Amino acid sequence: MNFILDYNKHVFADRARCSVTGKVRSANEDHCDWRAKTPNGDVFVVCDGMGGHVGGKKASTTAVKAIVEYLSRRQYPDPQQALHDALQFANTQIKGFADNHPEYKGMGTTACVLLLQGERAWIAHAGDSRIYLFESGKQCLHRITKDHSYVQRVLVDVEGLPEEEAERHPQRNVILKALGTNAELNPEVAPEPVLPEKDDIFLICSDGLTGMIRDTRIGKTLAQEAGTLQQKGETLIRLANNAGGKDNITAQLIRIEQSPHKQSVFKAYKSIPIELDPIAIPPPKPKPKIWKWAVAAAVVIAMAMAAGIYYSISDGIIYEWRLEKAGLALQKAKDERDAAEKTFDNQFHNFKQLVEMNKISGISLPDSSKQITSEMVDAILTNETIPKDNREAVEFFFNLFARADSIYDIKSKHYESLKSRKNESNHRRQKSGK
Repeated sequence: MNFILDYNKHVFADRARCSVTGKVRSANEDHCDWRAKTPNGDVFVVCDGMGGHVGGKKASTTAVKAIVEYLSRRQYPDPQQALHDALQFANTQIKGFADNHPEYKGMGTTACVLLLQGERAWIAHAGDSRIYLFESGKQCLHRITKDHSYVQRVLVDVEGLPEEEAERHPQRNVILKALGTNAELNPEVAPEPVLPEKDDIFLICSDGLTGMIRDTRIGKTLAQEAGTLQQKGETLIRLANNAGGKDNITAQLIRIEQSPHKQSVFKAYKSIPIELDPIAIPPPKPKPKIWKWAVAAAVVIAMAMAAGIYYSISDGIIYEWRLEKAGLALQKAKDERDAAEKTFDNQFHNFKQLVEMNKISGISLPDSSKQITSEMVDAILTNETIPKDNREAVEFFFNLFARADSIYDIKSKHYESLKSRKNESNHRRQKSGK
């Protein structure tokens, strides 16, 4: 585990951050960073990239760098506007790069930003990465951001899907807002600052953590009296990995050391009171003895040799298996895209009827939802003669479809690439007489 600890006395906080690949992914597409004492305060950022292991890493790294850079330039009088503009600046950087490099089409990233400014904490986000606040005095964990996901914003908020089912829903990773996917981001910036109490802990994390362990387990880990901030971070990562580690896992922990507030003030979307159980923070594993390393190395070498022999004999079978797996993923992406397209089509026709019935001017709509573009959506969002809820609904379902379509495009290209490589492998074997 590559754990990076940043732990030093500071006016506002102790910090620890950790980002690991997990057990399934081949590369880490998450990225996180922080910078103390910028002209606007202490900045903490976590981003979860998407668009393949190359595009996802590029998007998340670009976003973190751009956000920190923007907030480090000069002091801005309005922290809310500064966070909005910093995220939009990062969005423009990613979108511009993808437009000029077709091989990066579809890349994007979530973003969560915490800005500690004096006795106040300002937050902003886009996507399904989260910010939590743990009240040490009340032993309670609070989720203070709401996911921009199809499951949260449509199935939970509109259709009333229970939280327990939402956590297991097959479409829980379909996000509706991400940096780099549209020219205008419209990030969510909290209208009021968080006023943390002394010893409160902020947790900023990617869904690789929250998708593997429940909020109650996160809260119990943070509530343990024993252990430094580093150990709490290591424990969260270990728990997520032990639960499967199906995605990259990133977490930043920030403990408030000084605060004039006698009580924390904030808006929470979900609060989880924590009752401590006897489970303590697991101790670090003892270092294996030298002879064990030797045995392990011999086993690894033997396995590698066996794998090489097996691959040279049966790479065709392996390609068949990979192609079948990719085909199933492609079919799933197609089903999700078709469902999103149908939902957007219904919303579009309802919106078009509203425009025609009320004779709203200054807007031109195509005959079909398939013809609508991001520029048209931007025009709808800026037309204040249309009710705000209706404007946001069009953007919401357009982004839902665009995201699903982008995922389908990526899966389709991956499938065709595997298919081509399989054909090349067959041709080589036939030519060599195998």
